[in-house]
Amino acid sequence: MQTFQHLINALSLGSLYAAIAIGYTMVFSVLRLVNFAHGDLMMMGAYLGYLCMKLFSLPLPAALAVSMALCGGFGVLCERFVYRRTKDQDTMMIAAVGVSLILEYGFMLLFGAQPHVIPPNPLSKVITVGGVSFTGVKLACVLLVVVVLIALSLLLNHTKLGVGIRAVASNREAAQLCGIGTEKPTRVVFFLGSALAGCAGILYGSAFSMNPLMGMTIGLKAFAAAVVGGIGSISGAVLGAYLMAFAETACAVYLSSAYKDAVAFLILMVVLVFFPSGIFPKNSAAKRS
Repeated sequence: MQTFQHLINALSLGSLYAAIAIGYTMVFSVLRLVNFAHGDLMMMGAYLGYLCMKLFSLPLPAALAVSMALCGGFGVLCERFVYRRTKDQDTMMIAAVGVSLILEYGFMLLFGAQPHVIPPNPLSKVITVGGVSFTGVKLACVLLVVVVLIALSLLLNHTKLGVGIRAVASNREAAQLCGIGTEKPTRVVFFLGSALAGCAGILYGSAFSMNPLMGMTIGLKAFAAAVVGGIGSISGAVLGAYLMAFAETACAVYLSSAYKDAVAFLILMVVLVFFPSGIFPKNSAAKRS
């Protein structure tokens, strides 16, 4: 039973990483930007959920909706007023680091450095099946990734907006020459990726304690997962996230939890030696997996 318990833990952790890695890879596809502030949007989502449920006594669904909407809106504002004003990738990356630091220390100023916990909610309940216990949060994490993958597949392959996103992701300049607007697809991608990070933040905050600097470590792991899978590939980002999570869980179980954070970056280095473009390279996240 312990083995099944560890598998469930790894699966839920991988789903959290995947939710963030999908946002990384989508933003990279349309703007060629490694958005180092993306992990901090997850932190922002967790604290917004905390505020909604602790101070305003909103139920979990309402807190999720508010958090996702605000995180998505913040992502769009960053794209419009920060990233779009810079013309080269290096400057955009530095700007992303600046946004990350502003979020981290801004929330530290507002909430302090001490950990906070989202109030108990329906997802906090423990479910036991056949001697294996898991919370509703872990189940919700897995379902979130499944729903997101289905929704993105429908959006990208069966809508006019999806065609625009795929065109911009494939070649932004060529899309502009063909008369395809690039601003709307970019805004939509930033909104969806940021909202997804906000949702992941509430799920994380419902399972673990949160602090203003947590987005740095989790965000870097999710970025490593996206690179391992092949940044630009949604399916690759998901598979890379699960690979990271299972390796991290195995390290914590069989070696020591003190080394688990280093495992993700060790895997990243090994993979890049043999697969410089990742295990499942794609030209864009918009291509059919």
